[in-house]
Amino acid sequence: MYYQISDDNGLNWYYWDGADWSTATEAGDYNTAVVINEHLWSWPATTESFNFKAFLVSDGTQNVQLDALTINCSNFQMEVNQTTVDENWRRVSFANIYSSPVVVTGYRESNWRPASVRIKNVTSSFFDIALQEPSNNNLSTDTVYYMIVEEGVWEINGQALEAHTYTTTTTGSTSNWLYDPQTYSYDFDVEPIVLHQVMSANDTNWIATYASDVDSLSNPPSVNGFRLALNGAEAYTSHGSETIGWIAMEKDVVGNFEGTSFETKRTADAVYGHDDGCYATNFANTYEVNPLVLSSQQEMDDNDGSWSVICSLATGNVGLHSEEDRVVDSERNHGSETHGFVAWSRAFSFSSVGDAQAFQNYGDLTSSALDMGAGAQAIQSVRWAEIIPVECPLCDVTVQLRSADTQGGLTTAEWSGPAGAGDSFTNPSGSLVNTIYNTDRWVQYQVTLQGDGTYTPVVRDITVNYK
Repeated sequence: MYYQISDDNGLNWYYWDGADWSTATEAGDYNTAVVINEHLWSWPATTESFNFKAFLVSDGTQNVQLDALTINCSNFQMEVNQTTVDENWRRVSFANIYSSPVVVTGYRESNWRPASVRIKNVTSSFFDIALQEPSNNNLSTDTVYYMIVEEGVWEINGQALEAHTYTTTTTGSTSNWLYDPQTYSYDFDVEPIVLHQVMSANDTNWIATYASDVDSLSNPPSVNGFRLALNGAEAYTSHGSETIGWIAMEKDVVGNFEGTSFETKRTADAVYGHDDGCYATNFANTYEVNPLVLSSQQEMDDNDGSWSVICSLATGNVGLHSEEDRVVDSERNHGSETHGFVAWSRAFSFSSVGDAQAFQNYGDLTSSALDMGAGAQAIQSVRWAEIIPVECPLCDVTVQLRSADTQGGLTTAEWSGPAGAGDSFTNPSGSLVNTIYNTDRWVQYQVTLQGDGTYTPVVRDITVNYK
């Protein structure tokens, strides 16, 4: 069973060619549901329309039956909140139910030991969180801010917000800053900040993440993309496979979303190490209370490796430094780095998901072409099995046929019913077929379903008798 999809009511049909959505022009330009689902997040939704075409392929001896097809859509959802945690795992429940949540964090450090945030068991409704020290020492309780966004490309306050996950074993470290190049689905006009976070703990050894410009380790992400990898710093040169969550937002934006003031900021290349101090950046907004801040380092200038932590927070500014591990040596001095952050005036949750469920009022299904065999054929009757809900007096099923002496001729043949062209079959128990079909080899049927938006008719099978 294979599929093509369309966003213009079937005028053009598309399939995943291995790198992008391409127009289907040849036989075999289709995908399994698994391939469609894997890449559906990148399908453009600008027309607010979605159609699918199913191809049922058999070996000629057994029927292939499509009983039901469910299309789930992800609406924009996000939330920002905070929790307190030490080195022990604790569970955090979401305010929303997500299809594919992307989680990033901001760590408000008060521990004297270096630490970063670790997340695992991310589900539709919760995740587990802990602090982890590269040498796996105990830690005191600290505050962690977190932001969860449904995976996809969204818009807030007129600016783009893009959220995705990426799974990799690629690990950058002081010996070799390996990376995987990443591109955006959205065409950013303004350089974004990229917030990034390890979202799994398949390998229990300490690990963080790092990002930089796609063409340079020592520059922040550009509009062309960015480098992304696990970050072993001086502690680890390799690591097991982990999922990284990343969120891109245009830099230096000041706005309001659903009554919550926010701002994004790319700092100057002037955020040094833990032992060097705490480097404050002023907010553009004036906050009544300390905002919730999510931060990530945006480059890797210093070869020792580091990650972003919040070392001070007030209503007017946030202090950051580039944290280092103490595995190889005890010093935590570090060269200047650029960081990025988003600040929110309060904790909040937002969801555009509704509870309403409905069917299309009208739709049709066209069969594949059936070869009835060489020589003149006589189609005798057509019948089908239907279910019409008693609650739906408007629900109805009609069928039309068309035939031709060649398969290619079907595309220009007229759809017909018992009275000829333009007519439809309406009796599911069976109707005799017009004699206009008696000399053709190829036949197709088209089923039209009429509903009321709340209920839909169902067609189980169609039988065309010929000899």
